[in-house]
Amino acid sequence: MIDNQVLELRLAAALGAPMSAQQRAELDARVFDLIARTRPARRSFGFRLTRGTALAVGLTVLLASVFGAWGAMKLTEAPYGMQDAAAYSAEIDAAKAVTPLPPGATWPARLDSSPDPNAIYAVRSGQSLVEFNAACIWFGYWLDESRHGTPTQRADALAGVLAMGSWTTFSDRSINQSIDYFASLLDAARRGDAAPIRQFVVVNCAE
Repeated sequence: MIDNQVLELRLAAALGAPMSAQQRAELDARVFDLIARTRPARRSFGFRLTRGTALAVGLTVLLASVFGAWGAMKLTEAPYGMQDAAAYSAEIDAAKAVTPLPPGATWPARLDSSPDPNAIYAVRSGQSLVEFNAACIWFGYWLDESRHGTPTQRADALAGVLAMGSWTTFSDRSINQSIDYFASLLDAARRGDAAPIRQFVVVNCAE
């Protein structure tokens, strides 16, 4: 389970500024709504989301939403400035075009949803949303190949996972203060230690 420190770091990275009391209240309301609507689900790579992780999923799904759309809280500060919904959508499409996925994988449908046309979004937040989703897919692929793949497939999966360390979302501390945590996951992959990566996938990567 992701700990409170990492959760706070990811919120800080997503929002780009401390939350006000009003923003915290809005956050609480959205978390409770997400929890109420959470259902057990199966990932394409064979992981089952249990009811015991419902709260964590509610928080991390919300994080993914906030991480990809800092403007949802109507914040006016971001390290690279702000952009409108059209630019945000264009940024998502551009990121999808250059961000690699494992063999046979496809982008989740949620990346095709239309953003709020009345909101403003942090520059690079669309790219971060794409890269975070790609990380989930790559980690799931690595977990599968590390158990069932040939030596070549395992090596290719590890190479794909390690390449994520150069992506903007996981290397630019100005937009993500939790890159050390992500780096620890890459170190686990190098060691062949599946436990922390499986934990990350179960908590953060529900469909």
